[in-house]
Amino acid sequence: MPDAKRLRRSRAAKALRVFQAYGPVILLLVFAAIVAAVNPRFLSLTNLVNISMQIVPVGIVSLGLMFVIISGGIDLSAGFGVALCIVCTGIVFGLTKNIVLSILASIAVGVVLGNVNAIFITRVGIQPFIVTLAMMSVAQGLTQILATGQIVFFNHPFLSFLGRARFAYLPVSAIFLILLYIIGYLILNYTRLGAYTYALGDNEEGARLAGISILRFKTILYILSGVCMGLAAIVIISRVALVAANLAGISLLLDAVASVILGGTNVNGGSGTVQGTFIGVVLVGMISNALNLLNVPPVFQDVFKGSVIILALYYQVLTKPARSMRRA
Repeated sequence: MPDAKRLRRSRAAKALRVFQAYGPVILLLVFAAIVAAVNPRFLSLTNLVNISMQIVPVGIVSLGLMFVIISGGIDLSAGFGVALCIVCTGIVFGLTKNIVLSILASIAVGVVLGNVNAIFITRVGIQPFIVTLAMMSVAQGLTQILATGQIVFFNHPFLSFLGRARFAYLPVSAIFLILLYIIGYLILNYTRLGAYTYALGDNEEGARLAGISILRFKTILYILSGVCMGLAAIVIISRVALVAANLAGISLLLDAVASVILGGTNVNGGSGTVQGTFIGVVLVGMISNALNLLNVPPVFQDVFKGSVIILALYYQVLTKPARSMRRA
């Protein structure tokens, strides 16, 4: 009888390890199969191409957010930060008619926002949640002030290529997202910044005693998140060919947070992967698309997405002992 119990426990532990390693992929496949059974259009080529275009802004923001969360931080300013980048890009293009300066302006605004976050977190010592929540409000207010309630049409050959062109069936914007994730994978797994990102999230005090500059590397990570905000803003403008204050916000932030968590990144820091985050982005994109295909009202979609985040966090709590044992 004890042998039978040990065998069951061994099988359960093995199943848990498999799900921890491949959980996002399993969830993605199961969800796709269920929705396809309800609505066969879900897995049609046309719909899959649409999903690949829709997930790009969320995917870019999620990549920057993942680095910050692995390091033990959070960036709640990302959603409205993208909106601010969008409006500033439109202003610069209206003044200069120069697409290069406009793109640089978008990235610069994100960099400034990330740097301000980092200054208050690393130099002043305020908790990341409080700082980035305050900066979210600041970004939202500045966006409304600068936009003045106007909608400006913004079209340029480069943006049309980025937002609507395709190679075979794959959109250029999706190829851009894949390239960014390849770069992110290389940074996280083969550079000192990547190693220090894990070290900061796993044990910040230990990292400090080991000689890692907490101030320097946290600043780099928040600036990286800001760069992703600026790039996401350019992709959004390229898709809709206009500039408005309401093109990004809290919904983009929630989708990005959900993507990172569903991708297996620990909200307490110290663990996470680029490939897991990418799968999380695809999963969240499929969820949004499926809810639209099933004609679920937007308010209920928000309830569903929020519930998904809570369940993902609950799963992390349940598997925490196993994670700790695996580290030991």
